[in-house]
Amino acid sequence: MSYDFLTILGFWDKILIRNDRVQERLQDPSMNFHDAVMDLKALRDHFNGEWEVLISESVEEGLNLCQEWEVEVERRRRRKKRMPRENSRDTGLTAKEETATTRIHLSVWR
Repeated sequence: MSYDFLTILGFWDKILIRNDRVQERLQDPSMNFHDAVMDLKALRDHFNGEWEVLISESVEEGLNLCQEWEVEVERRRRRKKRMPRENSRDTGLTAKEETATTRIHLSVWR
C-alpha cells in the first residue's frame, strides 16, 4: 500500500458513490427524459463545482490513512545513472511534492 493508492482510493470512492446514485435513478422505469437530463447535468455541475474540494479531501484522507495505518508517505529516494563528469544528483520527491503530483494526476481525469 502506498500514499498514492490511498489517496486515489478515496478520490474514486467519492466519485463512484455519486455516480452510482445517478445511475440507479436513470435505471428507474418511471424516469422520463427530462428528469434524466436534469440528473446528468446536476452530476456534471457537481463535479465541475466541487473538483478542487474532492481533490483536497482525497489528499487529506490519504494522509490521514497513511498516519493511521503507519504507511510511509516519504518514498525511497532513487538515484538516476549519471553521465560521466555530471555533478548533479537526482533526488526523490518530498511528501508535499508527491501530493502536488497526485493532485495533477487527479485533475487530469477531470
